[in-house]
Amino acid sequence: TLLLAPDASPFVSLDITRDIHTRIPDCELQVFAGARHGLACSHGGTAPAPCAAFSCGGGLPEPAPATADHHSLTGDPGHGRTT
Repeated sequence: TLLLAPDASPFVSLDITRDIHTRIPDCELQVFAGARHGLACSHGGTAPAPCAAFSCGGGLPEPAPATADHHSLTGDPGHGRTT
């Protein structure tokens, strides 16, 4: 199971998503820094990469470093990818 999560959703906190993550065996969590809600709209260019990597059995790609002008795949500092 792969969970994709924004780190700044006004509807579902990252703490709730992390709790769900711990309750699903063999689950991976990909956090998107600076994302609020609607990853398909805000991160349509980057959200498919972890899905493709995960579904092909290659695991999640290493998160890209966050920059001020680009929403990257990193989450909280050091938590872009959680297994």
